[in-house]
Amino acid sequence: MTPGNQQLERRVGEASTGKPIALQSEAEFRKWFEQNLLAFGVRKIILSQEPCPDYVLQMQDGRIVRVEAELFAVNFRYHRHDPRKVDFILAAYSHADFVEGVPVKALHRLHVWDVEPGAPIPESVPLSRDERTLLRTLRDTGGLAVTALGEGRFAGDHTLWLRFPPHRVAEFPRGIDESILTVLPPDAKRFIKKHHHALIATGLSKSACAAIDCLLRRGLAKYRPIAFICALMDGGIVDHPGWIPMELCPTEEYPADSPSTRERLTATGSDRSRARESQPSVTPRVKSTGKV
Repeated sequence: MTPGNQQLERRVGEASTGKPIALQSEAEFRKWFEQNLLAFGVRKIILSQEPCPDYVLQMQDGRIVRVEAELFAVNFRYHRHDPRKVDFILAAYSHADFVEGVPVKALHRLHVWDVEPGAPIPESVPLSRDERTLLRTLRDTGGLAVTALGEGRFAGDHTLWLRFPPHRVAEFPRGIDESILTVLPPDAKRFIKKHHHALIATGLSKSACAAIDCLLRRGLAKYRPIAFICALMDGGIVDHPGWIPMELCPTEEYPADSPSTRERLTATGSDRSRARESQPSVTPRVKSTGKV
């Protein structure tokens, strides 16, 4: 995010309760925005409508701008909006500062599993303290519901999402990737089809999100779907229509103190964790289009 967006997020927190706002729809975000114009440097709303652009706004500096509101900034691309029609995108969550060349003003930083990890991290790069702590926890338990990771030093106010691009959503009716469909309740399916994201966890620190991302990029951890009862046993149920229960588990190798020395994982997980070994890991077949 740009420094301006970071300042925006701080101002929003100060204006509310200091806690993250759990937004569940674009309509909810738009309602919140219209009650917090000053947080975005907006003087007044000139026009509010459903077609793109959603708003015509007068900014505090007197400029008149055209704005499209999205729950997730990348949906501007997925909804095939014309970049020439807007001056910036107003989003609840965004991973990048631009989408299709259009500037983004976002309320929250988007931590997202992009179905294909980012650039691999070389084995020669030592693990951070947080990465090592998290990986050892995964080794000792055999895997944990991601909702259970937001405890102690990893507790915070960030959320973690799983992205479903349009062509991935289009595969749902054909029953492709049954490993995910078997844990999707109807509300989650509707949320994913509309917003192209699923919620994996809430209450995580920024360092926890970073450690998870690094372990995925190192190939030392992976996600896999779990049953609701398993998520309840590990960390509870998240009250959000887009939430799906997912587990973070270690892959076959575990790094010792020296990054060049690795030892095989030992089976130390609980009976419940071992029983879940038969479930396939989540490996969506998606062509990477860059981080958004």
